[in-house]
Amino acid sequence: RNTEAQEEIHSHRDHFVSYCVYGGLSQQIWEEIHGTGGNEEDVGTDDDDDGTKGEIESASILPRYHKYAYDPTMDGDTRVFRIQHMGEVTLGPVDEEQKSSQGKTYYMHPSVLHSVEGIEGKTVTLVLNKRASEKSCFASPRKWEEQFVRKKISPVKLTSCLKEVLELMKTVQQTHAAE
Repeated sequence: RNTEAQEEIHSHRDHFVSYCVYGGLSQQIWEEIHGTGGNEEDVGTDDDDDGTKGEIESASILPRYHKYAYDPTMDGDTRVFRIQHMGEVTLGPVDEEQKSSQGKTYYMHPSVLHSVEGIEGKTVTLVLNKRASEKSCFASPRKWEEQFVRKKISPVKLTSCLKEVLELMKTVQQTHAAE
């Protein structure tokens, strides 16, 4: 995975639990910021979970994103994503980045918008999921075409990645055996 390119803000169609087997990652959770009375320049305050009023940054300084819904389909043996432009939204970060490190587990609800912000070296996660919806969404600062095709990983590359994961797992096993 190329960690130098910024990942799009996105949700998933599935509820999922992710266990960090090796390495670590950090994620940012995002939410739509709605203006008061349609004035995007004056967002005002929001109700925090504790019942108090918390300040939100002015939407005029937060970036606008193109919002898309998408549903992956199969065209023969190729996975094709049809996307539908849902307009533009202002998104703001929620709290601080969430970090997952080796041995930690986290849950992600399908409605949650998030982005992976950083990966600590080589990272391996085990993901268990349960389908909740036929569509997901993502937000991008750039406009996308109406569909895209996910690049396939070659059998040689997949075999190479799996061998690397097995080597990392041996390292984890040796570390645990030494403790």
